[in-house]
Amino acid sequence: LVLPAQTREELQPLLDYAQNGQAIFNDKMLSSGFKKGFIALLHGAPGTGKTLIATTIGKKLGLVTYQLELAQTVSKYIGETSKNINQVFRELERAIEHLKGKPSILFIDEADALVGKRSEVKDSKDRYANMDVSNLLQKLESFPGLVIMASNFQQNFDPAIKRRIDSFVKIPQPEAAQRAELWKRYLPEHLEYTDSSFATQLGEKFRLTGAQINSIMKQVLITTYNRGVTTIDFVTHLESAIKKEYIKNEEVYSRP
Repeated sequence: LVLPAQTREELQPLLDYAQNGQAIFNDKMLSSGFKKGFIALLHGAPGTGKTLIATTIGKKLGLVTYQLELAQTVSKYIGETSKNINQVFRELERAIEHLKGKPSILFIDEADALVGKRSEVKDSKDRYANMDVSNLLQKLESFPGLVIMASNFQQNFDPAIKRRIDSFVKIPQPEAAQRAELWKRYLPEHLEYTDSSFATQLGEKFRLTGAQINSIMKQVLITTYNRGVTTIDFVTHLESAIKKEYIKNEEVYSRP
């Protein structure tokens, strides 16, 4: 996980709550007047590491991280979405009880698919859809741990929902120095670049996300495996994979 210093600083309250929130809110005198729970929203372009941040916080603090799959809970049938969400949180409560109350993290990717802007009520379907959103928000606020939501767009959340979110953290596209670091970190151990400045040049020439660099190096690993390759060359091993990422993202590739 490669992030700028400012982003790391903005993420610190999430770590603080995940680590100390339970102790703070178990003390009635200390936490009187404050709402229990902590909801954070990570927003930024796809592939910038939002999911990785959630799991990394869990690993760093030794906490279990659950991921809510919204695609499996949202239903086209009236009332079914709330029923599914209630079932999910009952299962979560049982899991947390099994952990003997140990704090945990709940991660929701593409949260705006459900917890987005509430629709104008024109018929019963709109009313029930808004009720589903309210139901999920109530469940999130009562979750005894850190809730991390992720979205590509902050503006997809209406003001009423934003008021319930404790922390907004923008996850930016990596700059050249961070991209160079990602090129170094994703290089498989048995491979090396042609020279020491190779990763720096790749970071400067190609505006790619961490997920894209990971995908490129995965392709390099597969194509070089069993061929006795120890040093990777730009034209032979990298260019084709980089070009595919540009095409996939509907961008024009030009050789540096």
